[in-house]
Amino acid sequence: MRSKYYTLLMAIFGTAAFGHACAAAPSSALKLMGAMAAPNCTVAMTDDGEFKLGKISPTQIKPDTGHTSLPPMEKDLTITCDADTYLTFSVVDNENSSASVASASYFGMGSVNTTGKLGYYSVVMSDATVSVGGGPQTAARVFVTNNGTFSPAATALLGGAGYIQGWADASKEEMIAAKLFKAKLTVKPELANAKIMSGAISDETAIAGSLTLNFRFGL
Repeated sequence: MRSKYYTLLMAIFGTAAFGHACAAAPSSALKLMGAMAAPNCTVAMTDDGEFKLGKISPTQIKPDTGHTSLPPMEKDLTITCDADTYLTFSVVDNENSSASVASASYFGMGSVNTTGKLGYYSVVMSDATVSVGGGPQTAARVFVTNNGTFSPAATALLGGAGYIQGWADASKEEMIAAKLFKAKLTVKPELANAKIMSGAISDETAIAGSLTLNFRFGL
């Protein structure tokens, strides 16, 4: 979400008297007014953020141990703002109870057979670039943190509840303010085995992973 909107109002008043004239001395007032607001930004992702696995053959499901790695899929994330700003985002897993392996970086793919779980997936953020002040796009780094400290890197595994992620300077250990932010998001699905799924699946079984990215502009 955006940072809050603030109005700043400061008034400075003064009077001055010269000589011994009896008339009231003139006075003046100076007011300093301004506003602080987050810029307007738009968020876009290739194919509206839809990652389609297509039909999965039952032969890819292992009987009772391990997971099956499915082909990774990539989408481009672009955030365009009307002024330079710092940018972070948090991730909400809308299927958080269905991940077959518990981890802050693993997200659920949906449930099956009442108590079964279809698997999990992770999301890698990479290939970050920024445009500062509307200038040319330059390389940046990314970070993920759950305590306010971070070490920027070329790639980052997105974290769920309690984590924030964002863009950092290419050479300094700090966030970067820019008007344009880009990154690649790569989804890496892992299909659970039949035991974790609590039995066989049907043609109507749908993988239904879903994440919400909540962006915050400004500090």
